[in-house]
Amino acid sequence: MAQTAGIVIEHNAKGSPTFARIDLRKYGDKLKDFFASEGVSIEEPPYDPEFVGKIKK
Repeated sequence: MAQTAGIVIEHNAKGSPTFARIDLRKYGDKLKDFFASEGVSIEEPPYDPEFVGKIKK
């Protein structure tokens, strides 16, 4: 089977494919419409993570 740089298929203990890890720097633009249709955002959050951490405390 051919390998594609930036995509890694992970298997469970029984050897069945379970997860796909995708490099969004390489494929993010191509997957943006699919993620949006599923309700997943790949955009950067609008708030500084340090600020969010302070609010959560």
